[in-house]
Amino acid sequence: FVKRSIPVAFILYKPKDIVSGDFYWVEEKNDIVYFAAVDCTGHGVPGAFMSIVGYNALNEALRVSDNPGEILDGLNKGISKNLCR
Repeated sequence: FVKRSIPVAFILYKPKDIVSGDFYWVEEKNDIVYFAAVDCTGHGVPGAFMSIVGYNALNEALRVSDNPGEILDGLNKGISKNLCR
């Protein structure tokens, strides 16, 4: 999917631990490719949990809006909603 969406790109992924809080996210909407390189707080299992929360929040934010500022606001709201229940 990444090679198809961004043909002249590569991903260098070197997490500190096998289970990591770092991830990349690539999605396409209305012929626009959205990409994020994310470093979540923490390493190991806590970081991996934050990665799952962040990944899902980014997907939901893009579903609601395609404006970058609104996507970041949606990411913030999604993480807060999941962690402050």
